[in-house]
Amino acid sequence: MENTRQRKHLYKQAGIWLVALFVVLTAAFMRGKVNVKAAETDDITITRYVDGREQTDSWTGGEWEYTVGDSINLSVKVEGISDTTNLKYKWRYAGKVVSESTGGTESSVTITKECGEDSPDCVISNGDEEIDTVWFTLETTETLEVFRPTLFIDGEKAPETTEDDGNSEYSWDDSINLQLGQELKIKLNVESSYDAKNISYEWYQQDEDGWYNDKISDENGGNTDAVTVKKQKYGKERYRCEVTDGNQKEDLYITIPEVKTLSVIKKVNGEVYKSGMEGIRGKKYTLKVDAESVYKDENGKTNITYKWYKGYDEENIQGKTDTLEIELDSEGASYACEVSDGNSVKECYFSIDLKNTLSWSICTVVFNGQEYFSGSAQLLEIPRGTELKLRNLATSTLGKVDFQWYDSHKNPVPDEQGGKTSTITIKKSTQGEETYYCKVTDGNIEKESEITLGAEDTLDFSTKINGKYNNSSDEEPFTMKKGEKATLSVVDVKTTYDNAKITYQWYEGSEDLLEGENGPNLTVTKKAGYEEYTCKVSDGNVTHQTYFVLDIESGLEWTSYINGKQAERDEDGILDASIEAETGDKVLMEVKAESSYEDSTLSYQWYKDDEKIKGATQSSYTATKQAATEYYAEEGVNDENYYCKISDGYTSDTCYFTLRTKKTLSIKAFINGANTSKLETAAAGGKYVLKADSSSTHKNSNITCKWYQEGEEGWNRVCDESGNMVTTPELAITKNGTKREDWKVEVTDGNDIEQMTFSLADTEHCEHKWSIDDIEDATCTKDGKKMYSCEYCYKQKTEKIPALGHEWDEGTVTKQPSVTQEGIRTYKCKRSGCKETKTEKIAKLPKPEQPSTEKPGTGETKPSGDNKTPVTSDNNAGTAKKTLKSGTKIVDKKTKAAYKVMADNTVQYTKVTSKKAKTVKVPSTITVNGVKCQVTSIAPKAMKGNKKLTKVVIPASVRTIGAQAFAGCKNLKNITIQTPYLTKKSVGAKAFKGISDKAVIKVPKKQFKAYQKLLKTKGVSKKVKIKK
Repeated sequence: MENTRQRKHLYKQAGIWLVALFVVLTAAFMRGKVNVKAAETDDITITRYVDGREQTDSWTGGEWEYTVGDSINLSVKVEGISDTTNLKYKWRYAGKVVSESTGGTESSVTITKECGEDSPDCVISNGDEEIDTVWFTLETTETLEVFRPTLFIDGEKAPETTEDDGNSEYSWDDSINLQLGQELKIKLNVESSYDAKNISYEWYQQDEDGWYNDKISDENGGNTDAVTVKKQKYGKERYRCEVTDGNQKEDLYITIPEVKTLSVIKKVNGEVYKSGMEGIRGKKYTLKVDAESVYKDENGKTNITYKWYKGYDEENIQGKTDTLEIELDSEGASYACEVSDGNSVKECYFSIDLKNTLSWSICTVVFNGQEYFSGSAQLLEIPRGTELKLRNLATSTLGKVDFQWYDSHKNPVPDEQGGKTSTITIKKSTQGEETYYCKVTDGNIEKESEITLGAEDTLDFSTKINGKYNNSSDEEPFTMKKGEKATLSVVDVKTTYDNAKITYQWYEGSEDLLEGENGPNLTVTKKAGYEEYTCKVSDGNVTHQTYFVLDIESGLEWTSYINGKQAERDEDGILDASIEAETGDKVLMEVKAESSYEDSTLSYQWYKDDEKIKGATQSSYTATKQAATEYYAEEGVNDENYYCKISDGYTSDTCYFTLRTKKTLSIKAFINGANTSKLETAAAGGKYVLKADSSSTHKNSNITCKWYQEGEEGWNRVCDESGNMVTTPELAITKNGTKREDWKVEVTDGNDIEQMTFSLADTEHCEHKWSIDDIEDATCTKDGKKMYSCEYCYKQKTEKIPALGHEWDEGTVTKQPSVTQEGIRTYKCKRSGCKETKTEKIAKLPKPEQPSTEKPGTGETKPSGDNKTPVTSDNNAGTAKKTLKSGTKIVDKKTKAAYKVMADNTVQYTKVTSKKAKTVKVPSTITVNGVKCQVTSIAPKAMKGNKKLTKVVIPASVRTIGAQAFAGCKNLKNITIQTPYLTKKSVGAKAFKGISDKAVIKVPKKQFKAYQKLLKTKGVSKKVKIKK
């Protein structure tokens, strides 16, 4: 129900503010303090209070939430009037005056919350002159939960509405065929956590003027959850139902679709139009709409009209007949035709995309014998004067591809350098970054790609705090006392840049510019709490930024207790104050704290799931364990998370408590009496009974069931013939076809929630449709395999991929032959990841027939009689690149980050070992034993469950993020993703599940839309903001 509450809160808050806006225009209400000019010399301020707390217009959902029967104290205070004798206060609530008083600067009243959202107010007058009307905001606790309604047409159940559960408006799409006079039954599905047995309903039909004044009679179910009506007109018909459970009121709106009198067929070049059609640029296409109608106007005639327009611009009329001829331009074609018969209107959309005949328009660079894609090239440190080959990989299904390269200044690259070919040879001319562009076309598609070559790193420096070299970090900040001064310095600056001009710019944090602070030193006075300063240092070629992290010396010491038991530290060194509890259990959480600061005053504030608990400001808090609300297979989803913020006025800390739901429920699955949840011989048309045999140890157990069937877009509620959800332990079904069917039962005992999935398939008769689940690549010596599963019955199969065999290079002479010894040529396998070598003997050199008097290859003569043949070294023999051992683990002592060496001198970020880390900035490269390595992946579960973590930066070098990498990081609110290379396959399951709902994720502009979809599938909540 919590999900429904969150969705409804948006509608509710929007409604409240619309009402607020109207009244502001007339009476300037909804203000915590209202300034009124009552007389020439009087400025009046009015303040309002609810239960002793000042109410302003800056409030959050749930802050002023009450349930029917709650006693609420309201009061106002008037300031700025010298004579208050004639002040009058009139209190109104629920349509009546509840209290009146005269005189004094304050007035109060206690009301009892009534059903609905009616807001109380107080009219304040000075004598007969009204000063102001002060309005109070009271929200109603959400106790109604709305599910999708069910529609029956002449007794037959219609397809489900496309709207989600929890909405206030529902309609059906064009898949429903209605006729005049048909009997329609609308069945609502509403539940209540306040009074489920006494939910009342009142139905109305919309009249011709748009008002809902026509009440539906009780004989037709007008006072029940199911109303029966007739389809009375061709057009749409709308109904409203007022629903209340005695606490909350909800208006639900139902729209019945029109009678379809108009049918259309879309055609392109005489063929029926299909979504996703593609064409070739410059070719002409004929769009046509074949329309038929059974509707007659008042003259008994059928009159069909057409209106064509381009794109979505309804003002740009292109034609008014049933046919339109177009030509594909560089963007393809997008047209619409509005067809009408006077009753029904059909919007016929045509979209013809340019066929993607051009692929792989990607640039690469060959540097130090290795080829890098454009995303990695900018990370390289390429010295000036380096000769490089740039390549564009574009190919076309139409055959020929034309290329044109441009340099950093957008000047065409000369033909002698290959400027009109796929590959150019250039020499890096500067120490800085250089960008090259390549335009490619095959006459149909045009694409432009670019590659930026990384700058030579010409800048180096060190940093100090108060004269000592700076080693501060998020995990180990430089600590000071409040009020002390610190001098932050950039020292030992060195540059090799030709036109170097060293500049500095200081920031508070990483973004707040400090105006005028552009020298190598910054002096700050320590404030309370954590502070971070950044200095960006540039030599005109490259810019590096360095961080200074300051924190206050903590004087706080504390210990936590739960139900009297002192918390112990877990395996990660974190105090684990947790307990298993059942619904209704009382749990006492305590914090015993002290401070070493003599003038300190300890304060406490308790929170539940990041929401402040009103009035909970003592060192202890007693919570009542709530029932589990949602089922998830992983642990911790239904935990109740509390924490207490402790402060002594200098520093603050947070103490965490967890109330875990005790497992009290178990389920045994049966299909036709057999103890199983899977059946692979379920024949089409077969009858099956699914049963959930549940048992509970909960002290107040009340076992209930809910059944669901998996559809194309998720799990759908299973309803009986009356439209009510099936809640019995058994479900009788009939198997449809040979495709696998999945059914699910959700069981609760009032404390715990469990689920069981039943799978019925017919693997023997299934017309298998295989899809690849995973691929294990073959190596030179080992077979690989492709693993498939059937999309219909999920049967699995494996296909062998033969070993590839070695691919040897040209070999290098590792031992020169002589007249007395054979030489050796060593070959290396060129396949990525293979380190195998083989050797081949080189025959001995022939003995000379007579002593040589000339040194071979030099032209120098030797003393006669010296008959030894000299051995020369092979100047072409290369030196092997230093390679790190795969699997090596490293811990960075400065940042406390742990890494693992992967293939090809890349590394994986495995975890942060510090338990105090609030910010993690994954670097793009690290240096290991003198070898510079790219950080290309983040390990599965790398930071899972890290409750301290608040900020993460993922660099452009990262290609993969493991499953559950950030799962359960409930306080992670700031994520910056710089890499453009993430895909559905390269990001593991639930990588971001359980991060804060208030998180903001910043992504690259070009990947914004793709990452929006991707992150939602990897556990990111709908509430999380994703921005460019």
